[in-house]
Amino acid sequence: MPGSIEPGLDYRTLPRPLDGDLEPNSFLEMYPMNCDPRYLRLTTSAIPNSQSLVSRWHLPLGAVVCPLAEAPEGEEVPVINFASTGIIRCRRCRTYVNPYVTFTDAGRKWRCNICSLLNDGEYFANLDATGRRIDLDQRPELLKGSVEFVAPTEYMVRPPMPPLYFFLIDVSISAVRSGMIESSLTQPQMMVVSDLDDVFVPLPDDLLVNLSESRNVVETFLDSLPSMFQDNVNVESAFGPALKAAFMVMSQLGGKLLIFQNTLPSLGYGRLKLRGDDIRVYGTDKEHTLRLPEDPFYKQMAADLTKYQIGVNIYAFSDKYTDIASLGTLAKYTGGQVYYYPSFQSNIHGEKLRHELARDLTRETAWEAVMRIRCGKGIRFTSYHGNFMLRSTDLLALPAVDCDKAYAMQLSLEETLLSTPTVYFQVALLYPSNGLLIYCILWREAYQSTYRSCPCCYRFGGDVPPG
Repeated sequence: MPGSIEPGLDYRTLPRPLDGDLEPNSFLEMYPMNCDPRYLRLTTSAIPNSQSLVSRWHLPLGAVVCPLAEAPEGEEVPVINFASTGIIRCRRCRTYVNPYVTFTDAGRKWRCNICSLLNDGEYFANLDATGRRIDLDQRPELLKGSVEFVAPTEYMVRPPMPPLYFFLIDVSISAVRSGMIESSLTQPQMMVVSDLDDVFVPLPDDLLVNLSESRNVVETFLDSLPSMFQDNVNVESAFGPALKAAFMVMSQLGGKLLIFQNTLPSLGYGRLKLRGDDIRVYGTDKEHTLRLPEDPFYKQMAADLTKYQIGVNIYAFSDKYTDIASLGTLAKYTGGQVYYYPSFQSNIHGEKLRHELARDLTRETAWEAVMRIRCGKGIRFTSYHGNFMLRSTDLLALPAVDCDKAYAMQLSLEETLLSTPTVYFQVALLYPSNGLLIYCILWREAYQSTYRSCPCCYRFGGDVPPG
């Protein structure tokens, strides 16, 4: 009962390990050529080998990918430059060479572990008596499940752009846009665009500054920002037109747009109205509509931002309704995230804001990235979850991806019965500013209905009997 000292749960009824059961070895210990699970983790340590077993498991089948996760302490992802030969890939399925490919014909050919095609080419070395390449110890791509290839120019749509951070700030409770910093000035200058229906950018070629060259100007602006609008009484917000103006400035270079919003947008493009004030909607089948975007403007803007390699992070501060469902669309489809501070007060939430903003600006980030995950025969990915734009059936567009971002994929069996005892996965993250990250993992099939393959079973101290 609520408030009672009774736990409400009889611990004696919880499942316990069976006699002789031992906690299994970690997945990485069993398959040392797999990548570290912090980069690519499967929901179970084995895959059901038939549709009938899937129906009895009642466990989610899929993978969670954190492509830029921080490396384990003392370890580094090896960087490989194939130089003149180019990156070695399967001719048919485009899988990258990895520890699970096999070599034949005295080392002149290699068989793809994903599609089984026999490839030949310049990637040659003699084999020893056991069938291993004699140069295996000098080939990290054949030993490690996590590697980084130096991407040649043909992998790039354009030369790498310098990192660009653009701040779109709601300067007061009435959400009037802040002024921009002009690089040719020795102090900040505010420029006002009053036409909300035909937005243009004043000084379009001189609004962005190099931080190392204009640090004093930026710091002066930040110091003066609180006093610039302390007497402002405007309660309207022209967030949509400001967003369009930011897009015009950033479209040539791409980068990250950080939005600080306090007020419900009420003027110009993307204006929103108060929703949820009718309490009769709650608890009905119409309640879910309150969590859907109201105006398609924001999803269309997100598509345009992604096309021009612009990621969006939103910092929302408000003690009133701001329609996060609509504004959050910008972050959802550009690979960004939403930081929400309801009823923000600087003396309470200030330290949290400082920490999260500093982390946002300093953590490792890959720009203009795309990611694809490949899998072996007999299975396929059916859905993807996370903040990204799905450019094709399996290509995730990520204008800015960092070490705190993760993505989930669900999969299903294509065949009634798997024809192979082993399934392979390979994740490739291409970001032209540096290179190409590759993660590989092997997944064994399960032959019986057992939950020992679920990592959480032993975390609770017991094994769940077959159902």
